[in-house]
Amino acid sequence: MFSRFSLLKRSVSEECNSCGACASVCQGGADPDKKEEWKDAECCCCRNCDDICPKKAVSFGFSGKKSAAALDLGRRRVVTSMLAGVVAVPLLKTTPLLKTGVPNPRLLRPPGSLEEKEFLKRCVKCGECMKVCITNGLQPALLEAGLEGIWSPVLIPRIGYCEYRCTLCGQVCPTGAIRKLELKEKAKVRIGHCNDR
Repeated sequence: MFSRFSLLKRSVSEECNSCGACASVCQGGADPDKKEEWKDAECCCCRNCDDICPKKAVSFGFSGKKSAAALDLGRRRVVTSMLAGVVAVPLLKTTPLLKTGVPNPRLLRPPGSLEEKEFLKRCVKCGECMKVCITNGLQPALLEAGLEGIWSPVLIPRIGYCEYRCTLCGQVCPTGAIRKLELKEKAKVRIGHCNDR
């Protein structure tokens, strides 16, 4: 009666080839050779199936790991996935909160960043530039650059300024979204400008 709520759970990995060796030593008659249909209520956790398994596919633990379901690549799922992808791409490029052609004043990119459209094409949101920023001024974007720009790097001066003699973000960028700048070149790069209101 209590075996249904046993703390020890039996799990079988994908290496099991249904050889039937475990069924010959099972004391509870739980049909352990049947992966999906074995009777867990009949299992008395004797661990004989664990010992005899030639592939070492059986294990006991406190969190029973169920075998992952097989990948279902039915025609309907494939077509649905393709249609969802076609619809999702234009939606990701929309920025409903911003006026067309007007840059977001809170969107300050790292020095050496490419033009915004090209930057978003190249940036893979790996976060390497944010990791090496010595003032911690580079932070992940939320909706400043629209849905397409989520998690891309944004300079937030209230958190940290751009160090004048630092060019690390351009050195670690794997895709070239942030160009590698020499110190002399970086001194002339304008990140943003103030607007009088």
